[in-house]
Amino acid sequence: MINELRMYTTRPGKMMHVVNASATVAQKIRNGDTYGKLIGHWSSDIGRKNQYVHMWEYSDVEEMRKLRSELASKEEWKNEFVPLVGPYILTQEIRLLRPLTKIKQPKLETNIYELKIIKLNIGQAIKWKNNFLDILSGLEEKSLNIGVWTVSYTHLRAHETPEHLVWRLMVVKKKGGGGGGGGGG
Repeated sequence: MINELRMYTTRPGKMMHVVNASATVAQKIRNGDTYGKLIGHWSSDIGRKNQYVHMWEYSDVEEMRKLRSELASKEEWKNEFVPLVGPYILTQEIRLLRPLTKIKQPKLETNIYELKIIKLNIGQAIKWKNNFLDILSGLEEKSLNIGVWTVSYTHLRAHETPEHLVWRLMVVKKKGGGGGGGGGG
């Protein structure tokens, strides 16, 4: 299994337009999980502004390429969705991720998510993961670790990405057990 992480930077003031179009028009055209399983989508409230992130699940790279190609060839996608959001997207980053842990579902409906990007020396991802999992139970008293991934592929050339990257999404629990605001998942 692989996960595809797509990160878009939108024009100022247009992020919610892109998020809403993705949640309505794109989801209708995608017909549920027909073109990949949506793991979650999130928008930025703090940190990098105007960013919309979503993650998809596929059995392998070949399935992802096939389904993305089929989706891109659909007339509704080309004529309804792309013109609706295309003018508002400034940049797009795509990373193919290999999960190191099983993805956990948060129990609360509204959460604050944090995406951590950690640069490691080549060959250190498994050691880091094992050390991280050793301390995880103490961390999960305050937040739930959603998952840990290594990057299998990025759109950058190999010499531009000498490190491995490990990703994690965390749900930060508010005092008193309530959920926070922030992106949807």
